[in-house]
Amino acid sequence: MATNRLIQKLFRFDESSVGEDSVTASDRRQVERFRVLATGAAATETIVAGNTVEFQYAAASNGEIASSVKLSVADSEGIIGVALEGGVSTTDAGSNVTDAPYIDVVISGIVEAKVTGTNAGGNTAIAAGEYLAASGNVGEFYKHTPGTDHPVAICCETVLNAAAVADVTVIMLSQF
Repeated sequence: MATNRLIQKLFRFDESSVGEDSVTASDRRQVERFRVLATGAAATETIVAGNTVEFQYAAASNGEIASSVKLSVADSEGIIGVALEGGVSTTDAGSNVTDAPYIDVVISGIVEAKVTGTNAGGNTAIAAGEYLAASGNVGEFYKHTPGTDHPVAICCETVLNAAAVADVTVIMLSQF
């Protein structure tokens, strides 16, 4: 599950026309693979690309907790990353897992994430460079309010006051 975090060279632009200025070149982000895991009887856990995720603490064992994720809950203090792809996990009436796909999750670095133009106090604009936190909606970020919530990412784009949820470029801060 560990990826290398050594930076070899950071390219400002694509110097040789081979995509070396992309977010995946030179470790501009750290990606780990996690299992989407539903728990409980006849349950479904759905994650789409850009959703914030947290560990699945209801998993059966410590090893399963550390390798499984679920959609982050509203106002979560436990966001660990942003999903690069979607996945749906299901269980049957007996709580047996019937499907639990693996997805890539950005745990540090640049990624497109779901962001809304609000904060803990209501509608507010977000400027590039401002901190983001878990919003009052599942799987989304909003503007960090000091003393109220925990900053977990930095916004890289302007988000308008009261803007509906949209995919916005953010820098996910390492949480573990």
